[in-house]
Amino acid sequence: MEKELHEIRKSIIDYDLHFIKRWKTRDIELDKVDETIRTGRAVKQNGRKIIFERYFGKENETYCIVCIARDNFTEVRTVWKKEGR
Repeated sequence: MEKELHEIRKSIIDYDLHFIKRWKTRDIELDKVDETIRTGRAVKQNGRKIIFERYFGKENETYCIVCIARDNFTEVRTVWKKEGR
């Protein structure tokens, strides 16, 4: 049974080793990753894989996050940050 989107947003957020190795070199802020999952738009959902996207207007940045919904937590696989929308 797949989890509902509101359950995924409230669950614990964990980070994959792939993301942990790259978050500093890609200049990604962890607070914004959490905020994107909690309040961002679910762009695409394919089974347990979900892509969240959120635009931060003051910084003029868009975060695109690929997550896997596990039983007890949400696993962040990778994150892209781009300028503008």
